[in-house]
Amino acid sequence: MGIADMGGDMRKSSAMLAIAVSGLCIAPASAQIDIMDAGSDAANVGRTTVMTDAIKRDAERSSANADDVDAARARRAAATCANKEAARARHGADDPRVQQLYRLCAQAGF
Repeated sequence: MGIADMGGDMRKSSAMLAIAVSGLCIAPASAQIDIMDAGSDAANVGRTTVMTDAIKRDAERSSANADDVDAARARRAAATCANKEAARARHGADDPRVQQLYRLCAQAGF
């Protein structure tokens, strides 16, 4: 083998090396997508678990708040119905608002 022959082999080797290196530069990007997808699935499962827990906590709070609101409404209705005679004396029995108050109190059991 002469020097000229080695130059040709070196060029071929250099070209092959350049192709291989460029392939390696591209391959990690495409492989990264697969890795990110796999990681995203795991991350999504984690996020889903966290969000599910948050939704459950919010539902429990809403339920507790709804119970508080219902209790407050019941107390207010009881107080209003307890004072229905005062409304009747002030506005008269013929007043449509007083008649509606008596109807609603009867429906509510007061």
